[in-house]
Amino acid sequence: MAKTIYALLASLITLAQANSTSPAAIRVNIVESPQPYVNQSSHVPHEVVAPLTNLVEADESRDGISLLIEREADARGYSVDKAKAIAWFESKYKNVCNTGGCVYGRGIFQIVQSTFDHFNCPGSPHVVEDNVKCALKILDESGDHHWRPYSGDKWVPVVEGWQKKRSDELKKEAADLVGQHGGQCVDFVKRFYGWPKSCDAWGCKPLGAAEDIKANLTSPEVGAIVLLHEGPKGHAAIVIGYNGAEIELAESNYKFDQKITVGRKLFVWDQRIRGYAKLGQNIP
Repeated sequence: MAKTIYALLASLITLAQANSTSPAAIRVNIVESPQPYVNQSSHVPHEVVAPLTNLVEADESRDGISLLIEREADARGYSVDKAKAIAWFESKYKNVCNTGGCVYGRGIFQIVQSTFDHFNCPGSPHVVEDNVKCALKILDESGDHHWRPYSGDKWVPVVEGWQKKRSDELKKEAADLVGQHGGQCVDFVKRFYGWPKSCDAWGCKPLGAAEDIKANLTSPEVGAIVLLHEGPKGHAAIVIGYNGAEIELAESNYKFDQKITVGRKLFVWDQRIRGYAKLGQNIP
């Protein structure tokens, strides 16, 4: 009986090995999704209805994709912020097909196959690295007109419009404050925007600790404050840069030394972020 069981187990192991595929050889798995991911940029006319195929790459995180875009943009001397903004508003860094099907756009930058072929991009638009490399090649050689009509209303204000202008102003202003005494994080935020120490004579409401400030924005905005689950009583910082996927901060007391630091970046999906607030005289 023992020999029979041993022989059966050996046969099963041999069969499994014969039918297995090396994980390294599998770059992309294509699976049909009954509830497809909805690409908000949507290159597809509303009357076109087609099942969506999701592209799954288990080894590609959003953090990794961000670093890949940064690497390829730097290599070509292209704006990292602009490249990241286009990718974020096209796919939210998800390796997916367009809502109408892969024929209307694929992958991180939602590249159409014919465009991928036209620029002689190697590989496949389904593969994250190939998609990103091709997108930066297109942006560098041909500009952003392949994306501007579809998602430009979302990323143009961030990288070219008023938010970019405001960001440049705030970064310049904040750079002169690095290393100076800023006090507690909320005190720094108030002083940066010219709030008085006492709200009684100014008609504003005291902000209190960072954990007491209520969020009143649903998404990041240059010039707003970001509220964070950091420190014993929360943390607040000023958003001085935003490219869709990341925010850049000016803050005080981040290292519990009451000094001003500038340039820390957080992904918008960071679990430490609890919300955003726009400062005004009567902030909730």
